[in-house]
Amino acid sequence: MQSDTRLLALLIEHGYLPVVACVAGDREGRFYNVNADQMAASIAAAFPAERLIFLTDVEGVRGPGNNTLETISTAECADLIARGIATGGMQAKLEAASGALRAGVGEVVIAPGAQRGIIGALLAGDRIGTRLA
Repeated sequence: MQSDTRLLALLIEHGYLPVVACVAGDREGRFYNVNADQMAASIAAAFPAERLIFLTDVEGVRGPGNNTLETISTAECADLIARGIATGGMQAKLEAASGALRAGVGEVVIAPGAQRGIIGALLAGDRIGTRLA
């Protein structure tokens, strides 16, 4: 999947915060619903972004003992998926995060979206959730 960031860059340059719908189109004019994690990873890779933040309904990526992992590599992501530990939405996040890292995004953070002030805390460098690098 590729993203054309020209419109997003123009909006950001003029002080807007774009909100992106998870819809993509093809050259024949057909539209498709796209997984939000894949869309975010594609856009982050196209800029390329220093950091991509996925907000979710859990504290971060859980390991084999159901504990939240502070950091994880792409190889460890693949292992969690292969072992059936990361499934469903977390599997999609880990696959998108791994793809973003391979495409040049510096870091991906998977963090609890319901936590008050989460974005500010993450941007300030607080170690919340799981970091992939």
